[in-house]
Amino acid sequence: MDSLAKALLLFSLVLYSLPVQSRLLQTAVTVMDAPISPRLKALLSTVCKKADEFNICIQTLKSIPKISKATNLKDVKNIALDVAIDQTRRMHDFFALSFGKETVPDYKVALATCVEAFKDAEGCFHIDGVKGLTALTKVFGARSEELKCEEGLVNHHFDIGRVKPKLNKWINYYGVAYNGVDAVESQGLHKAYYGMDAVDSPNTSAGLT
Repeated sequence: MDSLAKALLLFSLVLYSLPVQSRLLQTAVTVMDAPISPRLKALLSTVCKKADEFNICIQTLKSIPKISKATNLKDVKNIALDVAIDQTRRMHDFFALSFGKETVPDYKVALATCVEAFKDAEGCFHIDGVKGLTALTKVFGARSEELKCEEGLVNHHFDIGRVKPKLNKWINYYGVAYNGVDAVESQGLHKAYYGMDAVDSPNTSAGLT
């Protein structure tokens, strides 16, 4: 075995001796730092321009593998909604499992609130046939359900720090779904008024480099 082959073998052994989470983190960083086309960059910026945290919105969208296939705002919206639904189901299952394991009665009540909240939250992301402010209001309902969960945890003295990272992650996915719907609905109004899609407007592409 020559020196190059030995070096490659050693590198592989070192890499796979790292904790799984470290390798996953490296993968996530690679995904988020991957270059994207100017068109996709414009789409993501249009979706995130109203977000409370623009950079978090962008990075959350870029972390979704399917987002690279998006060619218009509707694609971004649909992908974001699908991921939000998946994440909501995961949260429901997480709290259901936690409820089953919990032995403190007061905590079980709190966790039951979250199970119900995320069950109801999933339905808020199903907006087929719903448009305009009605669509936005329906999606916003998911956030209201998540707040019910948090309130239930606090009211029953559950250590919210145990679940806060998961809740924050869910909020990020909710955010890109909400902003995706907002962008599509705003585009409809923009097109009706100006005769062009918002993402194609000269003003929209400013500051995207």
